[in-house]
Amino acid sequence: MIRLRNPFTYAIGLALSLGLGAALCWVMWDPGVDHSLVSRVTAGLVVGANIWFIWRVAGHPAVLVSDAGVLVRNPFRRHVVPWILLGEVTVSDGLRFTVGGRESIRAWAFSGSVIGEVTGNWSATRAQLTIDSARQGIAPPSGGQPESRLDLGLRSLLLMWSGALLLAVATWAMDPESPAIAVPGR
Repeated sequence: MIRLRNPFTYAIGLALSLGLGAALCWVMWDPGVDHSLVSRVTAGLVVGANIWFIWRVAGHPAVLVSDAGVLVRNPFRRHVVPWILLGEVTVSDGLRFTVGGRESIRAWAFSGSVIGEVTGNWSATRAQLTIDSARQGIAPPSGGQPESRLDLGLRSLLLMWSGALLLAVATWAMDPESPAIAVPGR
């Protein structure tokens, strides 16, 4: 399986997600004035949701090429297109796929942007060439149906929130200024 995505968008999504993750750890460790568990949990849920959203929009989108066809993974929807139904692959306003001669699917992994205009959209063109060469090397299948379904990534959001909640409880329990923890000598 070949994974295709714009390296600039992926790098920006990764950097922003890691930066917000570091900010989350800092806010949990030094929450400022209010050292309560409620404020840490609230901050963890809000910052955790922002990390998940940034990753979902910038880091998650990709185009996966396999023997069965093309999987277009957008932030909140995924499209499975068998080779037999894949029409033209164009690089206009990003990367677009014609399915069954009528439907057009836009891949967010290669969406048009200011950076794409400046750099010449070379990553989308490279992806188009990779898909075309993969299509030529595959024996044509007998049939198939395109599939498009909603993919919100709620499992990853739940995992993010669980980690944020564990971090909130752990830092709250270790904080000597926490209102619920009695510290001898204070």
